Amino acid sequence: MAPDRKFQTRMAAGIALSLLVGIAACGLDEHYTGMGAGALPGDKLYPQPDPGPNPCQVTTDVPTSTDLPVVTVDSLAGKTYRFDSLALSKPLPEALAEMVNPFIVDQLTQELINVLLVIDTDDRTAETMGVRLGTGPKPATAGSYAFGDAPQTVTFTFENPGFISAAPTSLAISVSFGDSSLVLPVKALTLKGTFKTDGTAIQGGTLVGAITEADATTAMTPLGSLADVLTLQNPPITPDTTVDGQPAWSFEATFTAIEATVN
Repeated sequence: MAPDRKFQTRMAAGIALSLLVGIAACGLDEHYTGMGAGALPGDKLYPQPDPGPNPCQVTTDVPTSTDLPVVTVDSLAGKTYRFDSLALSKPLPEALAEMVNPFIVDQLTQELINVLLVIDTDDRTAETMGVRLGTGPKPATAGSYAFGDAPQTVTFTFENPGFISAAPTSLAISVSFGDSSLVLPVKALTLKGTFKTDGTAIQGGTLVGAITEADATTAMTPLGSLADVLTLQNPPITPDTTVDGQPAWSFEATFTAIEATVN
């Protein structure tokens, strides 16, 4: 083999080795091996989108308030909302979440689940909002809602158009299953989301909190207490946090809300 040919071979091998080391350093797995179902991006055997010039770069793709159109309404005080979507994830195992969430969709439609949010004050100078959060029963007149029990008073930190609750609160969400119901008493709850530019809806909402072991023991599902359902999974789902020193399970859900009449 001619010297220049040997040099080119070594150079190609060195480049290939560098690519493999770089891929491993980025934390990619055997999915990118270059053979069959593990072909590299763009390989004819397993075409995938090109990751771009820097596949190691990590991006969140989560928009910040400055990336979104701001609320054009001078004040949101007096605005009232009802959750029109709600999807639970933690702490429910995937199988139970797949069973519970369709019930939630159905009961939101039937106005059996009514999570309500009322904005009482909107101080743009201080970037705060005074809010009431709670649940209400099925209304006697469709589309007209009221809190069942006394709602929680919450302060939102408002960075137009995004908001986040300034301090933890609580919320009990009840899902009916025929003659029984699942009550999820969520504590240490933080709400986050963005308002639509005209203030008529809340988008990209998240609920993050916890359900204590004690509350999960009394929260009944058609399969027994929520605590039993979680701990009898294989593998068991055990408490992963604490609330006021008590063992608890992390709670997570997403939601959207639309303007509604709340008396």
